[in-house]
Amino acid sequence: MSLDDDTLLTRHLDGELDRAETEKLKARLAAEPALARRLEELKTASLPFRAAFDALAEQAPVERMTTRFEAAIASRIAPARRVFPWPAAAAAALGLLVVGGVLGRLTATQEEDTWRAAVADYMELYTAETFAESDASTLQKQLTALSDGLKLKLDPGALVIAGLAPRRAEILQYDGAPLGQIGYVDADRPIALCIIDDGEPDSGQSVAERDGLSLVFWAKGGRGYLAIGKAPAARLAAFAEAARAQLN
Repeated sequence: MSLDDDTLLTRHLDGELDRAETEKLKARLAAEPALARRLEELKTASLPFRAAFDALAEQAPVERMTTRFEAAIASRIAPARRVFPWPAAAAAALGLLVVGGVLGRLTATQEEDTWRAAVADYMELYTAETFAESDASTLQKQLTALSDGLKLKLDPGALVIAGLAPRRAEILQYDGAPLGQIGYVDADRPIALCIIDDGEPDSGQSVAERDGLSLVFWAKGGRGYLAIGKAPAARLAAFAEAARAQLN
């Protein structure tokens, strides 16, 4: 591993790579186990991911850091990413969401520094194998840690959502707030249900798309909720609606 590799991984987690760079990195991750392990270390150590770069900052050339700073400023004033168009069938399937909440937008400028954007960054790399099924004892321990971290009672039975059973759970952190992630697999597609205890105000459900991922998010009782995955929009909407009914 090198400083340049850590810089590359941090840029990826910060959403700064273009499509060509991202594809090249994915190929390297598949071929280089050490690089993949380093990505996991940066990803799980603590959110936001920019904190993982702090230890390297003193070694980085001033010119390179200046370039990254100018690029970050430019990205904040770039045109917002368009929310994907909904087909008629998907729109009909999302009727429950329109009644119960707000059909929202998740744009590059509005969401680039939120916990939802951070989750979307690493969800791009997930496969069905990422959420390998845990045995009952291990899953219970994971959910106990998650419940303690979020101060929210969670058990396997209550987390069987829309016909999908939880496979694994972990507690992360974003900007000092505990962030729980529960993994599911639907037709070989990974889906994550994320909960953050950050004191955000209640809000109805919003639906959006980011880099090929479908997202449904809402807030209740000081916690933010997010269902995210590469599943079809209508399927993820049904999953999110069931999750909201069972958890709230």
